Amino acid sequence: ASEAAGPYPQSAWQFDGLRVAIGGANAPAVVVIEPHGTIHATVPVGAGTSHTAIVYASNQRSEQIPGVSAETFSYPPPVVEFATGSNTAGGDVNITGYNFGRVGS
Repeated sequence: ASEAAGPYPQSAWQFDGLRVAIGGANAPAVVVIEPHGTIHATVPVGAGTSHTAIVYASNQRSEQIPGVSAETFSYPPPVVEFATGSNTAGGDVNITGYNFGRVGS
C-alpha cells in the first residue's frame, strides 16, 4: 500500500486489487479511507440512469444484501440552453448548456 495524495487524509490508502465499477465502467480513482469500512471512488464519465455500484477486492465481488435495494447512480441528461450559428450545410453552430461531460471526454 502507498499513501494517498490529494484531498485525502494521510491515513487514506490505495490498495492493489481494489476497484469500483459503476454501470460497468471502472471508477478512475478509488481510495480506502478506513480499511474494511469506507472507500472513496470517483464516479466515471457516463450517461444513463440506475447504474449499480459494485466493489471488487482481490477479484471478489460485492454482493447485494437481501432485502436492501442496490445503491444506484444516475447521470443527468445534457441540457441545451441556447444555440447560434449557421443555417447552411458545413456551417458552425455554438451550443450553450450543461451536463455535456468533462472537457476532453
